[in-house]
Amino acid sequence: MTSVETNKIAPSTLIVDSEIISRHVIADYLRHCGYSVVESANFDEAYTDVGEPSLLIDIVLLAVIGSETRMAFEFAQWLRSNQPELQVSLAGGIDMAAQTAADQQTPQPSNE
Repeated sequence: MTSVETNKIAPSTLIVDSEIISRHVIADYLRHCGYSVVESANFDEAYTDVGEPSLLIDIVLLAVIGSETRMAFEFAQWLRSNQPELQVSLAGGIDMAAQTAADQQTPQPSNE
């Protein structure tokens, strides 16, 4: 377990990302939005965190990047089979997420 905030006002989110900077940026943003956040640096930590009853995790956000892609998909499949009440989201990394967000904000030319 890397970092835990236990305020249960909003859903609790587990972030699994080996890249510390992107994990902290996302965690800080979610905390600012009122979410409780648990951070895992690897999938071994994530399995432990999900199994910890005191954490009460609602949402799992998995980074799908580089050599950990296969592990992310295997973990997502395991979660969906063993803990179907959890919402599982896969993300392609902070650069991809930032680009997707930027694309959503860019006005599209009109056809008029």
